[in-house]
Amino acid sequence: MVKAFNNIYAQHLMDLGKPAGTPGRIALPIAGDDKTAKAVVLRLLDELGFDGVDAGGLDDSWRQQPGTPVYTTDFDVAGVKRALSEATEKRAQRITARGPVNLGVPAAPIERVATSSRIRTMCRAFRTLMPGPTARQRFVEHVVEMLRFSDH
Repeated sequence: MVKAFNNIYAQHLMDLGKPAGTPGRIALPIAGDDKTAKAVVLRLLDELGFDGVDAGGLDDSWRQQPGTPVYTTDFDVAGVKRALSEATEKRAQRITARGPVNLGVPAAPIERVATSSRIRTMCRAFRTLMPGPTARQRFVEHVVEMLRFSDH
């Protein structure tokens, strides 16, 4: 299991992916205990147009929760690393313990944990897509639609 995509807005996932090497490319932290699984997610992020930052194991994944400095910020790699290092567990626990928080942003971030069946569905969908920008866009649209559906 790898934690990813919990701190980006669905619309940003759709619209803000850029080719590798583009200055200011958005980076997303990922957390997980399986190095092989993390490598797969890092490749997926790159294919979707985002840089990935290994944020450690699942025990450290609180660093990318609501109320932490990296949450929904659209930072580049340097910014994500800095924000992860500035996170304090006390603040993350205090904010998330109250439930959903309105952080003064216009749209709800993707912060729900997908069920294992949704994860399997997304993986099957990705495997059936052909490589290339059109396939990338179709996959992103599919994931965003699934996440929007989970909001209801």
